[in-house]
This record gives sequence, structure tokens and C-alpha cells, in this order.
Amino acid sequence: MNGFLSINDKLISVIQLPEALLPPGEYHLSEHSLAGMKAEPVVDLHSGAVIGYEILSVLPLDGGSEVFFSEQSASSLAELFLLQLHLSHGLVSGRRLLNLPVRVLSRPELCRFLCTRNLNGITVEIQDPENLPTLSPAQLDLLGQNLLLFRHAGAEIFADDVSPDLLLRITQLSWPLSGIKISREQFQSLDSNADFCATNMDTPSGGEFFLVAEGIETHEQFLLAALLGFTHGQGWLWPANCWLFIPVRSRDMVNVF
Repeated sequence: MNGFLSINDKLISVIQLPEALLPPGEYHLSEHSLAGMKAEPVVDLHSGAVIGYEILSVLPLDGGSEVFFSEQSASSLAELFLLQLHLSHGLVSGRRLLNLPVRVLSRPELCRFLCTRNLNGITVEIQDPENLPTLSPAQLDLLGQNLLLFRHAGAEIFADDVSPDLLLRITQLSWPLSGIKISREQFQSLDSNADFCATNMDTPSGGEFFLVAEGIETHEQFLLAALLGFTHGQGWLWPANCWLFIPVRSRDMVNVF
């Protein structure tokens, strides 16, 4: 599915943070820096059913995602989260997975503001767990408390792009995690003889826990992920839905064409 979304003044006013939450040097999100939004299916590897979608940004053709996100302030990324939250409502069925980096999740005032929204059916992904080792024990404790705010608001928490060396550390933090995702690069480096086996991971007991393999592009990789014990998958094997942004300055509500 492809289409268009209009962004107007009313939506921008809804997603902008109060000025009091912006520290000196930080700035609001510029919607002109985004080309659109896409939704990548998350698939149950046992039933083949799509259980939800990861909501991602479409950037201009000349922009690299790593550079774009590294240049954004924590405030602008919090606003991007709210923009995706509002625009994705009603566009896709099932769970909606939205990313937030450590520098947002470490800010209690930003987390409290985001958690004033209804987050039922939302999964918050810790976007950059590779930055967790840079935090002190007190900072990790604070981040864990902020994650509880999202749980109380109805959201689930995943750790995204987790590397093997971070697996043990993350699962020992006693955070309220509902899932772990292995990056495309990490998954595609595995084979049927790999020592890694998702079923041997030290994951919380009780309730459903998601072990997601990203980068599934072929039916052979689909079978490999299931063989290694992953519960869910993402990848080019399942086409994403995409919507391009049309900036519209009006009092009208956001329209989907």
C-alpha cells in the first residue's frame, strides 16, 4: 500500500513539546526534513500472521538515516515519536512499534510528557542499546524507571538491534522488557550451525516474550529464524506500506489519500 499524508498546522501544534521542556540549544522537529512514513510488518514465525508494524521515517533521497538521527535533538525525536503515533493511528492494524533513543528515554520530563498519551497497543523500541554501556548504574536505574512510565501508560518495551555481547547485560537489568530484536546484520551472519540459539536466551519467565529476527529476505531465512528459536520476524520478505508527506497549512484535520 502506498499513499499520501498531509501535515497541517493543527497536527504540528499537537505534537510540539511545550517550550518549557526544550533546554537551551534544543529545537522542534522540522517536518520538512522528512519525506514520509512507512510501516514494516512484524510477522509471527509460527502462524505466518502479521501481528503489527514498525513505524519508521522515510527520509529524502539525499539523506542518510544515521546522519539524520544523530543530528536530531532529544526534543525533536520526542516530537517525531508523537508525529508517528498520531499519523499511524488507524492506518495499520495490530501493534505499532515506535523507536526512541536512549537520550530521550533518559529524560524523565520528556518521558512523563510522552506518557500522557494513550499508549495502549504501542511498543516502544529502545533504538540504540549500544549506548547503554556508556551510562552509569544510576543512569541505568533512572532509564529503567522511565521505562516503567511507558508500561503504566499501556506500552510494551523492546530492545532493538541487540548484539550478542549486549544480550546478557540487557536481560540482567530487570527492566520491564517484552521483547528483544536482533539486527539485520547480526541475523544474516547466523546459519543453521550457529552457536546462537534464541531459545537458550535468558529471557523473563511468564507471559509472552518476543524474540524478533530482522533482515528476513528469503523463505530459507524465514525457516532459519524459526529453527534458531525466534518467535517473530521482519524483513523485505514482507513488503512495507509507505506514505509520502504533503505539507498543508490549514485548519483541516490530517487526511489520508
